[in-house]
Amino acid sequence: MIENLVVQIICGNEAGTAFYVAPNLILTAFHTVSSFEEVGVHIIKDETDGDMTFTIVKNYEDLDISVLKVEGRTTSESLPLFLHTLRVKELVSSFGYPYAAKHEGMGIDGSVRQKNQQGTGDINIQVNNVDDAFDYDGMSGAPVLQEGKVVGVVIEQSGNNLTFISVRKLINALHENGISVEEETILTDIPESIAHDVALSKPNHTVMGKLDERIGEKNSNWLLLFGSPGCGKTTLAAGYEPDNDNVEVIGRFFFKVPNDPLSRAVRCSESHFAEFLETVYINKTGEEIEKLSFEERRKRIPRWINIIGNELSLDAKQGILFIDGLDELADDNRNRVGEFLALLPETMPQNISVVLSCISKEILPATVVEKIAPDNYIEVTPLDIAACELYIQANSGEWNKPYSFVQAVANKTEGHPLYMNYLCRYIADTFDDETRESQLNEWLDSLPTINGNIRSYYEAIWKRAEPNAIVTEVMAILSQTRGLVDETQLLGMMKQLTPYEFKSVTKEFRHLMKEKDEDVYEIYHSSFRLFVTDKLMSVIIYTNDQIAAYCEAHPESRYTIDNHLHHVVNGSDVKKGLAMCNQVWADQCARHDVPPDLVMHDIKECLSFAVDQGLAVEVIRLMLLAQRIENRYDSIMVDNVDEIAELAFLLGKPDVAMKYIVRDHTLLVSLQAAIHYLRVMFEKDYRDQAFTLSDAIEACIRKDLSDTSKKGADPFVFAAKGFLIVEGILAGVEEPSDLVRYFKTLQKLVDKKDEDSVKAIYTIQDVIIAYQLSNQLRSEKKIPIEKYLKSFKVGWDERILMLFVKVLALYDERELGLNKIGRNSAYQDCLKQIETVLASHTFVFSENDLHILLMVLVDQSSQVDVVKKLLNQYNPQPGKLVFRDGNGVDLDSKALATFYKESLYKAYLDDSLVCPDVNRDYYGDIIWEGYIEHLIARIAYLDGMLCRKHAASEDYSMLYGLLNEVLQCIDFPFEVRIHWLRSYLLPEDLFPFIYDKLAELYCKFFDDKLNDFIDHLKSRMPNQLCLYREGYCASLIRLTGIFNGNTRTKDIALFLAEEVFKYIKYAVQNRGERCTNLLRLCQEYARMGEQEKVAVAYQEMLNSSMGPDWYKEAQIGLINEYRKNSIQLTGDQIGHLAAIFEEASGEMTFQRYVQQEKNEFVATIANASSLADAIAYYKFETLPESERIISNAEDWKVDMPKKGDGYDLGCNHLIEASAMCQLLRECKDVSPYIRYALSELFWYNWDKMHNDHQYAKLHSEIIAALGDERAKSDLIQRMALYFVHDYYYDKKGTYLTDLEETNVSANILNDFEQALKEVGYIWKRRAKKRGRYEREDALAGMTSCKRILEEKRKDIVSPIGSYWYSLSEFITPLISMPDFEKNQLFDVIAGHYDINVQPSPYQIDKFTWFVGPHEEQDKDEQMIHFLIWFLIHPDKNISRRAEESIIWLCGYDDRVVKCLTAEILRTDETGLDVAASAILHEITKDYSKIVCSYLQNGDIQENLCHIPNFSISRNLYMIGSLLSGQCDESSLLERMKTIIPASMPDRDDVMIDIEDMPLISHKIDKLNNLQVTGGKDFAKPYIEAVRTLRKEGTLDCLNQSDKYVRRSFYLSGAPKGRYGRAMEAVLNKVLYGKVDMKRADRVYYAIND
Repeated sequence: MIENLVVQIICGNEAGTAFYVAPNLILTAFHTVSSFEEVGVHIIKDETDGDMTFTIVKNYEDLDISVLKVEGRTTSESLPLFLHTLRVKELVSSFGYPYAAKHEGMGIDGSVRQKNQQGTGDINIQVNNVDDAFDYDGMSGAPVLQEGKVVGVVIEQSGNNLTFISVRKLINALHENGISVEEETILTDIPESIAHDVALSKPNHTVMGKLDERIGEKNSNWLLLFGSPGCGKTTLAAGYEPDNDNVEVIGRFFFKVPNDPLSRAVRCSESHFAEFLETVYINKTGEEIEKLSFEERRKRIPRWINIIGNELSLDAKQGILFIDGLDELADDNRNRVGEFLALLPETMPQNISVVLSCISKEILPATVVEKIAPDNYIEVTPLDIAACELYIQANSGEWNKPYSFVQAVANKTEGHPLYMNYLCRYIADTFDDETRESQLNEWLDSLPTINGNIRSYYEAIWKRAEPNAIVTEVMAILSQTRGLVDETQLLGMMKQLTPYEFKSVTKEFRHLMKEKDEDVYEIYHSSFRLFVTDKLMSVIIYTNDQIAAYCEAHPESRYTIDNHLHHVVNGSDVKKGLAMCNQVWADQCARHDVPPDLVMHDIKECLSFAVDQGLAVEVIRLMLLAQRIENRYDSIMVDNVDEIAELAFLLGKPDVAMKYIVRDHTLLVSLQAAIHYLRVMFEKDYRDQAFTLSDAIEACIRKDLSDTSKKGADPFVFAAKGFLIVEGILAGVEEPSDLVRYFKTLQKLVDKKDEDSVKAIYTIQDVIIAYQLSNQLRSEKKIPIEKYLKSFKVGWDERILMLFVKVLALYDERELGLNKIGRNSAYQDCLKQIETVLASHTFVFSENDLHILLMVLVDQSSQVDVVKKLLNQYNPQPGKLVFRDGNGVDLDSKALATFYKESLYKAYLDDSLVCPDVNRDYYGDIIWEGYIEHLIARIAYLDGMLCRKHAASEDYSMLYGLLNEVLQCIDFPFEVRIHWLRSYLLPEDLFPFIYDKLAELYCKFFDDKLNDFIDHLKSRMPNQLCLYREGYCASLIRLTGIFNGNTRTKDIALFLAEEVFKYIKYAVQNRGERCTNLLRLCQEYARMGEQEKVAVAYQEMLNSSMGPDWYKEAQIGLINEYRKNSIQLTGDQIGHLAAIFEEASGEMTFQRYVQQEKNEFVATIANASSLADAIAYYKFETLPESERIISNAEDWKVDMPKKGDGYDLGCNHLIEASAMCQLLRECKDVSPYIRYALSELFWYNWDKMHNDHQYAKLHSEIIAALGDERAKSDLIQRMALYFVHDYYYDKKGTYLTDLEETNVSANILNDFEQALKEVGYIWKRRAKKRGRYEREDALAGMTSCKRILEEKRKDIVSPIGSYWYSLSEFITPLISMPDFEKNQLFDVIAGHYDINVQPSPYQIDKFTWFVGPHEEQDKDEQMIHFLIWFLIHPDKNISRRAEESIIWLCGYDDRVVKCLTAEILRTDETGLDVAASAILHEITKDYSKIVCSYLQNGDIQENLCHIPNFSISRNLYMIGSLLSGQCDESSLLERMKTIIPASMPDRDDVMIDIEDMPLISHKIDKLNNLQVTGGKDFAKPYIEAVRTLRKEGTLDCLNQSDKYVRRSFYLSGAPKGRYGRAMEAVLNKVLYGKVDMKRADRVYYAIND
């Protein structure tokens, strides 16, 4: 996503935008960083890596551009830069961080308005989707994009527009900093593949001469080059250069291009041809032309051609325009040549000649034929025979050919290039010096005369083949196979298995095959493949069936794995092939390392077939498969290419590894990595692959050395060239003298006066020699150093010694790689020689040399005095450990390694050094850093002491206690770790390092005590080693690697691997992190030789490799297509989709993007299932039952320092404001008054930026449903009051602006403006509405799936963006078609998410309660009940708004009273019954007649009076009193007087144990004071009720869930929750009928606070 690569930049007081142009380089506007100071604030805000500091690489004030560098970035993606000539009206986009949208960023769409000749910025953008008055401050430095590529950088605002500087203007600055820029393909350039053919061909001087003669002659505006296929027309059109300086080729257009990157549909389109003619005009005139439509171009082309003619006249020149390959426009069904040539003017300028090229004039329209003079028909005649002789002599095999034979063959070819090539291949394959002349003559006599048409040669061959069914069958099969097939496979594909006859009859056709081994076959030229296909058209489908049958019979064959699907889908049963194209097939391809391009090709091929057959559901399924597989290859596989290649090496699969290292002779990995892999290949004797890699490395080196855009060459490139020569010498393909020559070449590059360059060359030579000698050591060949020195007549000095030390260092470096062989006897011998020299000589080493020496010797040398001598020279100074990087967030790995090394060296050197203390000072929020420093210092001290004592053969057992003490001190609880201030993920980087070092010390020095270490791990593993998951996984995987390197500890390695595998599957949901960890684990299993475990872990990686992406993942929104198309779903299906949302909105993705779709899912349920299910889902996600809240918070125990403190807070899983709005917009059949009342709950919300426009649309729909008159009388004043007192309380939001852009009438807007004015708010209306860009619906009016699929074919098969996004663009109209099979959609959509999201059984079990579609009760009443439910919402602001909305709604809908009464009668642990009775009391004050009308029913009164709840009785009493006074209806009051009499005797206080008054003792005290609690009538039932609740665990459950609720809703204080209401319910039940009227109010308020 582009937004990931664009960042906000802050420098001092300036803020702006920047974007990545390389892994660690960003580009921005200079003025945003002009105040840069080293000590100041200068950060970028990266969505992935957080805040990072930057430094300035170079400022270009004149361009207002700065190149910056960041450190510590964890990803490598960057935006591609594109050198493109922009045109006026050309569409562009941008994304940046203006102050008005600095948190989320903002995208803009616009077009090029004008180009500037003055000033820095050379192009102006007219922005189309943003208000004219918008302030773009902060947008400077944003990329200007076209189709995802950067074409410029925003630098300033110009009035209402933006000005940017183009990449073209920046090109020198970009190249100066090594920033790559892609150059656009100019349509008038000769395509690369054709240019290549021209370079290899022999010029046809005869035809070129004829062309020269005719150009410039009168009546030569139109010429035709004609001739048979393969005669060289295209080569001539591309290679022709005029003999006359006054003739100029102004353009060459080719309708057919070999290996064309463009599709044939695009290449052969009128719009593409018109764009070519436009480019010809621009190139010739230099005129700036605005971006034009095809129709606009068509109209202007005649004028352009005439202007070109005028330009040529000024220089007295004749222009030539070549148009080649017109045959591509004509077939049996249609001839489009006339349509294309009609784009040119009827009358061409006299000084422009159009040269057409095709097989014959038959395809030309009559209007063109009559313009071609007879002399202007130029046949492309054969090549000159002398040129043919030279070609044949050079290309027909290394044998002594009689020249008469060569001449005869040349004559036979008739100068036809392709025929000549075939014959040369046949001669090379068939004849040699032993061949008799008579055989040659016999063969010559058999050759056909083709008369310039290669098809004649094919016909001759075919004629010989037709009597032989075997040959015909072979040719049919080879015309359909992909790539090479060996002879055994080919025989297996045939119906008749006759290998002996096969061998003899196919010999004649060998030269038509590619030049490979004798027993492999593939057709050489596509023209022959097409010829065979044409000849056998009636059986080609069955040929594919035949090949598919072979594949089915040989499922393990490499050919089958790569090609089975292709042949099935091209056979007679296309639907079978489409069904095969599924996840199982794709996974099999991945497991067998089928090239990704081939896998995607087959999916695209299936998509094309599905479009052909109009199979809409199959298209959706296949596009979603393509989405998953493309994500696998383009994201996961690319990000982990090194891990996958190394795994292949470890599994003994060098061919597989090569697929990830080299493609098309180009390195896919760094040069350093390639050299490393090359050595591994030679050591493992993978010679074929090693030589292929050598060629790619050689090409990479040549490219680097020839790249003039770089400032100086990387020294490693020169070293790598030397390494290649060394490997060649060892492999026997190069001579030692080659290396000597290379060293001499290096010497020639040196400026002898430049000491630095001389030193650099010597260093490179030394590294190359060290590389050679290191290889020698690893081959167990000892190095006789003294002998070498004598032969070269040199003595020992620092350089010579360091050369051999580097040999050992290189050896050790390789031991960390893929081929661990241990330190062999040759290594030990070399080490001893170095020790001897060091002991007997005195050297003065540089700091860098000392570093290398000590790195090799400290833990290897047995000469303690030698090491100490070096250490004294080195003088280690550990200092204080500062492990934070400069940004304060990341680990400074270099500083950590340096501290450890210095501390180790100090301990080795100084016998008297005091052992560093370790402690348990980890409770403080800051002192944890010192705690970790002490641990590392102690381990390093022990490492140094142990190395020294081991070298001196001293007893070191007494040091174990100090080592074990370290383990004892690593006992901090997880709950403590999470409170470490500013720790970020630093402990998760530090403790894997600590555990690495501990494990290494145990393995090397105390392997008999390893159980102590393992027991320590086991004791802390249930709590993730008290680290977040990143640190836990890193620790266990790295420890697995350490223990895996020792045969004695393999069991420990396997145990740790199994534990971390289980943990990854359970806990790591982020797909990138999960796959990387699994691949590293696969490598460890491979090292163990556990092939089955590798397969299991690798499959798990594949299962996790298909998304969803972590950041801005919106593809799950496809689920909501059910809403847009009103497709009914069962309860089980709704539950399944809900589980998918639940799984995806955890730690798998950046939650907000999934959550937005989840909010809409509420509306989808209402549409696809029922309103009841939608409301139930809303409640379940927002505030479910207490047990579910606790389960949510406590069940997934990842990164949970204590019970319930994990990622899931417990509830509040929707963004309620968004979910409510989506639901209300869906429920258009619900009363507009009810919808508005519910909207007031969240119209004011914390995320207005995302919700305002939705609420504006909702209110516009409500107003439309009411009509202007009712809206004005009933709603507008209410809205104005809410806006002022609630919505605009924080002075933020764009609601009014958004409302203006809806369809609300001007009259209503005027009334709303006046109403706002009356309550004190002045609305500054806009002069005009902001226009929103709406795309034309190209699918409008289509009536079938097949028509839509055909229209969208390109977007289906090869979309520009992701497959899911392309699908989302047309799936809604597709599903709405009458022939769409809606009953199949669920399996496809849900199946896609089952594969990549993988909802767990735990999540699916959550949602088994959905009912599904059913006949529903009154929807209005359901929504009223829903509104009443919000009376007990945890957020008091929401419950208050619910009260106000209910009271207001009652004035327009008397069903409110009915619904409140129903809630009172429904006993509820949540206290909703009491809340409903209280609000009914408030309603009675204003709407007594409505209440009276409903409650005067005797049965209702009877039911109400029997509710055993004091608070409800009191509220009913008050309601009855109001009805009696205002409506003269006293029946309810009289009933209630029997429950709450006027007076009752006082009761004594009751004494209750404190444990029986959990959290309500203050209420009991108040009730005691009111003398209503005395006696057994209160105490006994109260204590029984409380103790029953406690015994059942209900109180603990409610109390715990209330804590999670407060946390989930971010509530301060302790608002009343379910626990409080449960205790109130106990009091209400016990006091029912026991309180008189004179105390009723005070008791009521005592209970209900």
